[in-house]
Amino acid sequence: MREYVDLTLWRLIGRGVREGLFGGSTRWLLIGGAALVVRAARRRAPRTVFVGKLEPGAALEIRHLTTRS
Repeated sequence: MREYVDLTLWRLIGRGVREGLFGGSTRWLLIGGAALVVRAARRRAPRTVFVGKLEPGAALEIRHLTTRS
């Protein structure tokens, strides 16, 4: 499902650039801009990496790994 939404957002962004920026349509420019904002917000949303049940006495280590720029 996530892939379908991402693909749809990319299509709306592309059409917004073609029809809005280069074609002069204000409506498509706004649609493309809104799709770009939604895509950026979805990328920043935290994702669940692991869901599981801990048994009594089990340990869980949580680390934050930085990425290279």
